[in-house]
Amino acid sequence: MKKNIKKWFINRKFEWFISIGALLCVGLLKAQQIQNLTAVQRPNTFLVNVGYDIVSSKTNSDVFISVEASDNNGNSWDLPIKSVSGDIGMVRPGVGKKLVWDSYTDWPEKRTTEAKVRLKMVTNLMVYIPPGSFKRPSGLSDGSLQTVNLSGFSIERFEVTKKLWSEIVNWAKLNGYPDLDQDTGDGILSDQHPFAQVSWYKAIKWCNARSEKEGRPPAYYADSAYTTVYRTGILNPKVLWTSGYRLPTEAEWEVAAYAGQGPKSFPWDGVQSASANYLNYAGSANSGAVPVGGYPPNQFGLYDMLGNVAEWCWDNWSETSQNPSYGTAVQSNPRGPNVAGRGGTSLRGGGFKSNAEAVKSTARNSGDPNWPWGYADIGFRCVLPPGTF
Repeated sequence: MKKNIKKWFINRKFEWFISIGALLCVGLLKAQQIQNLTAVQRPNTFLVNVGYDIVSSKTNSDVFISVEASDNNGNSWDLPIKSVSGDIGMVRPGVGKKLVWDSYTDWPEKRTTEAKVRLKMVTNLMVYIPPGSFKRPSGLSDGSLQTVNLSGFSIERFEVTKKLWSEIVNWAKLNGYPDLDQDTGDGILSDQHPFAQVSWYKAIKWCNARSEKEGRPPAYYADSAYTTVYRTGILNPKVLWTSGYRLPTEAEWEVAAYAGQGPKSFPWDGVQSASANYLNYAGSANSGAVPVGGYPPNQFGLYDMLGNVAEWCWDNWSETSQNPSYGTAVQSNPRGPNVAGRGGTSLRGGGFKSNAEAVKSTARNSGDPNWPWGYADIGFRCVLPPGTF
């Protein structure tokens, strides 16, 4: 997917160690623009103040703001930028946005006149995956592959954040969704962290509330005639696959995680094993989940598909099946094994508690969909059917 890039230059040398360079916008919509950029290093400190405005014709549409830095005049942008506070991550358009970078914490003792920082804005928060075929492990011990044909769909770039969860829940509780709540869960420190400790059933109902809040026909219903929207209680809903936000099927999640390179354990070029530079898992230095978008995206532009928090999928789980559609027969839009009830539900991607094997793109797990408090390291992201985003 091509990205339009605009650059704004600010010619200002920092007093101590860094000079401000290119600040740019990466996005797919011309409706949003960054204006009035400023960047000033506080005197006698290593704190960098950045100010900016986001001008948008879609005032209720968040964008994703991140900061990158270079120590070689912009030839590469691989310096760690973790210690940033303020209007960072998911940001609502408006004026007077501010953030602060603690550069010494990220980059101790570094001084250079060739440093640049840039502000990056992602405006399209969903990625369209076109229809096509991909291959995945068959689940057989011979290492064979299964071909899967999928219809097109759109998937969120980021895991659902605490901020988005709360916005939808505040609306939902006034509009017929009594079961949803604001439980924060372990490891959620800010609005920019992924919402975790959520049961599968709550995630399903939240998807419906999000659809209704935006004026979309929901995806999940309490009856096979699709007349009663699923808003409360514990039941196995019927799915209207052509409308509304919903959880991805395992097959949809898998092709998105492979980023066109599957079946591959890790989607980044040259990465053969779990690495703390690319994902948040048990081998990283983090004690819990981190704000979304802090690690490099895969080649589809999707963030945190592996690690941070594991993600609920639609599919029911069968202990006798090593794959949603076991074997080598070609499958079209598979939606998991047909087993009675819902004793377990599929999870993909692994989380901050997972070991190196569990965060592979090909790894599978399951969880109790109605665990009353959810799981501390499990969240989700949404998909939309084609033509609805």
